[in-house]
Amino acid sequence: MTQPSFENISDLLSQWEDAHPNRIALADRAQTLNYGAAAACVRAVADALTALGIQPGDRVAVVADKRVEIVIAMFGCYRAGIVLVPVNPQLKLLQIQHILQDSGARILIGSEKRAPSLTQAATGCALAMVITPDSRIKPLAEPAELPSARAPAPGFENAALATLFYTSGSTGLPKAVATSHANILAGAQSVSTYLENTSDDVLLAILPLSFDAGFSQLTTGFCVGAKVVLRDYLLPGDISRTAADHGVTGITGVPAIWAAALRAKWEDDARHNIRYFANTGGHLPQERIEQLADLFPNAKPYPMYGLTEAFRSSYLPPSRIMDKKGSIGQAIPGATLVVVDENGAECAPGQSGELVHAGPTVALGYWNNAAETAKRFRPAPPALTERGITGTVVFSGDLVHRDADGFLFYEGRRDGQIKISGNRISFTEIEDIALNHEHVRAAAAGGRKRGLGTDPELVLFVETDGGSDVADAVHARLKAELPGFSVPSRVLPLSQLILNNNNKYDVARMIALHDATDKQGRTDGTD
Repeated sequence: MTQPSFENISDLLSQWEDAHPNRIALADRAQTLNYGAAAACVRAVADALTALGIQPGDRVAVVADKRVEIVIAMFGCYRAGIVLVPVNPQLKLLQIQHILQDSGARILIGSEKRAPSLTQAATGCALAMVITPDSRIKPLAEPAELPSARAPAPGFENAALATLFYTSGSTGLPKAVATSHANILAGAQSVSTYLENTSDDVLLAILPLSFDAGFSQLTTGFCVGAKVVLRDYLLPGDISRTAADHGVTGITGVPAIWAAALRAKWEDDARHNIRYFANTGGHLPQERIEQLADLFPNAKPYPMYGLTEAFRSSYLPPSRIMDKKGSIGQAIPGATLVVVDENGAECAPGQSGELVHAGPTVALGYWNNAAETAKRFRPAPPALTERGITGTVVFSGDLVHRDADGFLFYEGRRDGQIKISGNRISFTEIEDIALNHEHVRAAAAGGRKRGLGTDPELVLFVETDGGSDVADAVHARLKAELPGFSVPSRVLPLSQLILNNNNKYDVARMIALHDATDKQGRTDGTD
């Protein structure tokens, strides 16, 4: 893969300003913006941020709603040399304030509808601002008091940072994966290459823009001069109607999105117009792929696998869908993937090991988290140095094996984490909130497998003598303090949590016992 010639992510958009200024770049429910106007708005936002006193390298947080002006704010940050901190709109006050404090963001920007919550979240740590539909930014308080600049996190003093993507880790509050302009540009070129994107494409951006795969819809689209349609997913019809209204040709989703797409009513022209569908953020079973192929008869399927720490790692070419069923594919253009044992040696075909990713999309590390960086971002192991590949690589934490042809098959996580709608879930964050209840002695969260192509069900077991009353109170507290995707569907009270042989909570066994009891209750008619 040829390395991108740009140095700044905003160049992906502005490259078309002179060549194709009237081509539509962005559309949401309220407005459309062509490439010429979008590039001009990005420059205006960059100038406005600079005039406020924001310097290159400062962090600016943007609540990433699916709105044209929000995308302009994001790319305006890039144009001004600012480090973008996209904030998931589903996050609650606690998580947003943590992100602002951890990143050292000097400004928090959002759409006008979010003005009250912006002020509340930013109090004491950042300047709250709104961006209007015509892409003008303005402070929510006068006089506008810009907090003092904070130094970068240790180890990032001289890094050419572009974005801090906050993602739930194995412990505690969200942690940030620090990425460079070069990382994101390389990812945009790689993905747009194997998806064969062109300026004729219309891409449906239905994943969260704070999610690296969701943000990728912008960069891959702008890389080739395509049209990107911003749309929140609330109901199945949001997918099919948007595809019909805009002539969508490509959709990247997560398993829950595809389950919804199959329930939606589709116009024949809309479903025949789809030329590819791609999946990320969780396994898409072969049966689901075949159902989608029937729905979109002219589309090529692209199962994909990735991690925020390296953006995208692999994809399964459409030509291998039938003979490599269940595979997460092979390395994306520009990446090198190996499966290694505990000593860093390459595993033989069929042998389970950890997936290690090398290449230009490997991020720079975790912001403000040197210990976690040292665990995951490490020198190339022998399996790579033997090929002449050196430097920092990312150990994914995912267990996989490869077959004799080099195709990869996912087995699970070393840390037992799960993803729901592409969001990595922190069990510890859930458990910590539950433990704040005075009648909860212990707590253990986990994932319960459900039906075909659906996300796992998130459940929480609490050790208490208070029964369902305590469970209900804990559930209410979780709903108040966590984004929806992190709230367990059920909180199940036990008088004593079960331990495994290592004296750790055996969530899998507790789920199995609960399922057996639940099934017996239904059989006996006692449900």
